[in-house]
Amino acid sequence: ERGGGVALPKKDNEGKVWLNARKGPIVAKPNKSNGYDVDSDTFKGLKNTLIWDIYPENVDEHGIQTVWFSGPDGVVRYEGSFEKPFLPDFHVDIRKLSISGDSIIYGGNIDFPEEVKIPFNKNSVTIGYSAPLFIGQKEMQYSTQLLGLDDKWSEWGTTTSREYINLPPGDYSFKVKAKNVYGDISENDSASFSIIPPWYKTWWAYALYVLGILGFIYFSVKARTSILLNQQKVLEDTVQERTKEANQRLKELATVNQVSQALTEKLELNDLIQLVGDEMKKLFKSDITYLAILNPETKIIDFPYQDGDDMQPMNYGEGLTSQIIKTGEPLLINKDADIAATYEKIGVAETGKQAISYLGVPIPVEDAVIGVLSVQSTEKKGRFNEEDKRLLNTIAINVGVALHNAELYEEAKEAKAKAEDANEAKSAFLSTVSHELRTPLTSVLGFAKIIRKRLEDKIFPAVNVSDQKIKRTMKQVSENLNVVVSEGERLTNLINDVLDLAKIESGKMEWNMRPVFLQDVINRGIAATSSLFDAKGLKLDKNIPEDLPIIKADEDKLIQVVINLLSNAVKFTEKGTVKIEAYQDKGQLIFEVQDTGIGVAEEDKHKIFERFRQAGDTLTDKPQGTGLGLPICREIIEKHGGIIWMKSELNVGSTFFFSIPALGEAAVQEPIQLDRILRSLKKQISHSSKKKATEKPTILVVDDDTPIRSLLRQELTDTGYHVREAANGKAALDMVRLEKPDLIILDVMMPEINGFDVAAVLKNDPATMDIPIIILSIVQDKERGFRIGVDRYLTKPIDTEKLFHEVDELLEQGVSKKRVLVVDEDESAVKSLTEVLSARGYKVVEASSENLMEKASESMPDIIMLNSVYNGDKNFLKDLKVQKGMENVMFFVYE
Repeated sequence: ERGGGVALPKKDNEGKVWLNARKGPIVAKPNKSNGYDVDSDTFKGLKNTLIWDIYPENVDEHGIQTVWFSGPDGVVRYEGSFEKPFLPDFHVDIRKLSISGDSIIYGGNIDFPEEVKIPFNKNSVTIGYSAPLFIGQKEMQYSTQLLGLDDKWSEWGTTTSREYINLPPGDYSFKVKAKNVYGDISENDSASFSIIPPWYKTWWAYALYVLGILGFIYFSVKARTSILLNQQKVLEDTVQERTKEANQRLKELATVNQVSQALTEKLELNDLIQLVGDEMKKLFKSDITYLAILNPETKIIDFPYQDGDDMQPMNYGEGLTSQIIKTGEPLLINKDADIAATYEKIGVAETGKQAISYLGVPIPVEDAVIGVLSVQSTEKKGRFNEEDKRLLNTIAINVGVALHNAELYEEAKEAKAKAEDANEAKSAFLSTVSHELRTPLTSVLGFAKIIRKRLEDKIFPAVNVSDQKIKRTMKQVSENLNVVVSEGERLTNLINDVLDLAKIESGKMEWNMRPVFLQDVINRGIAATSSLFDAKGLKLDKNIPEDLPIIKADEDKLIQVVINLLSNAVKFTEKGTVKIEAYQDKGQLIFEVQDTGIGVAEEDKHKIFERFRQAGDTLTDKPQGTGLGLPICREIIEKHGGIIWMKSELNVGSTFFFSIPALGEAAVQEPIQLDRILRSLKKQISHSSKKKATEKPTILVVDDDTPIRSLLRQELTDTGYHVREAANGKAALDMVRLEKPDLIILDVMMPEINGFDVAAVLKNDPATMDIPIIILSIVQDKERGFRIGVDRYLTKPIDTEKLFHEVDELLEQGVSKKRVLVVDEDESAVKSLTEVLSARGYKVVEASSENLMEKASESMPDIIMLNSVYNGDKNFLKDLKVQKGMENVMFFVYE
């Protein structure tokens, strides 16, 4: 194929295949394994020769074969038996060494000189070399290395010379080797030469350099040492001077710190001014010392502290004091003549005693100067210097801060006193107004209920209802009375909320903190609001575990919070479900109430716990309540160390939460002293038990308000009691001594003798101490009442149902049918309790720890009294309370 320079394969008589593959002719010889052995070495000499065709002749009997190769350069004839051609003495020679400017040092016709030295200014070297061979001369390759410059041999290449430019001074050895077309590599040929360094880089030049540097260093060190010695002396003098100044500064700072510390301990303005003056007099040993204060309103300079002089208040503009306040700059004068000259210069008359050394500094407060601090000497010229001025100026700055703080303290104290007076006046006003409202409200509610009861029990049944007008009128009268009672009770709740809030704010709220179970509190709250759920047909879902830990709380007030949250949930939920849940989380008991009511808009959420505020538009949404319930809840929960919060979505519902810290696993119910129980029980054994059951109990009503006495008389008389009345405490005591009643209902606020004093007299008299006393008053001071010994404490307006319940309970103490289970291993304690309880009419059942559960299930007691030794097991009471029939049992733990 001539066009491409590749001859077509040809086969000879021995089966060898001949072809040209660009890199030279190739012969493929058949082998014994039916394959071919390729010979590409025999004709490497024709590698770059263009061949058009190959003409192999037959091999003769000697194994010699003739092959003709034709191409554009002519015909090449080969005759042989395919052995590698003999290459005699294949070697490489260095033929030339020239330097800069084409100066030839070595031409190649003789041996290379032994020492070739080249000047440093002709350090560019060119070295030529070659490997003569009659076969494949053009394909000859070379590799070189210049020892002293190259770390390794160069890559193979066909270049026959190497040039090195700007060789640094030193000894070099050039090596070269050749590789022919058959891959044979020759022996190395080498040539050595040196680049002579310039004189300034010779060893003797470097020796001179070293000597010169050493000499320079020596003289430099000597000169530097002399300079350093001089500087050291100057530095020592400076350090000595600075040390003296530093000691002086430390002394000044200590003085300033001492004065400042003394100033911080004083907040009363007069005490502070006296302290400043005394400290300045002691510090500067001055003959005259004063502290001047400018009144910015009257422009009068007063001297609240002065020693050694008697200066009267002066107008702003007089004396050196005014000049210092005006300029805000200290003034130091050390000669009496200079002092007089200064007075004359500023155009003011001399004031006070004449000093011969004067120092005054301004007292700054923020951006103003409020006064002057001055020390003077009347005996020694030059008494004060710049250091004294600087020290006094520093102290004056601290004095200004202290005076400002004292002024702020006085203002804050005054503002606090005004706020406390206003708060006390507000609380007193709320309390007075609420108390004044309670008395007429009690009469209104009481008589309204009596009228309703008389109408429903006696008048309406006797009226002929066949006339529709009369029937309609009766219905309207009944509804109107219901409205009066309902609104009266709502007003009562408002008054109670206002009083509760006023008590909490004033710190007069009574707190009865003791260990309680939150689940009991929640259950009582549910019981109190069950009627609300029934009235609106709402479902209550509760998840209240029975194993919640004990908390320390005021049980009644916590019940008030639960009732409030449940009432709100019912109030704002028209249909759906109210869910309550309690659980423990990280030492906190969490209670939550979730409703499906109207919810709260985002912009109204901040109002929820504010006083007298309710969510919604006050012009379009009718308020439902006083707006005090949740604020009071917040105060109660925070008093217990907890927090209250809410989550809500408008038209979806709200969830209210509160948390209270748990007492921990070790908390147990506090035991009551057994002696205290016995004393209490013995004291309360009613004398009425000795009376005949057929006699009507006598109740003495003591109240200075005639309508209240009339109301109670009517209610109690209708119930079957004999009622006597007393209009004040003195009359009540006289009536009790004449005839002892079975029970006393007692008001507190009365003329001559108040109710607390009456109760104290009766409870401390052995002849009357057993008479049950119920306080019924607008005054809410239960702690004082119970401390005196009253049996019950109720507040007005009168809750008739509750009053009758307490009256009946107290009067029936002597004939009680309640069962009490006493659990104690101490037989004497059991005997004492049994005697006292039996005397009160209780049926007593005894039990031990082994048969407690059995006895409790059999007797179904109303009260269980047990020794505190059983309370050591924290789960004992909990397990007992969850037993069937034990839900409403009252537990007393004593020790």
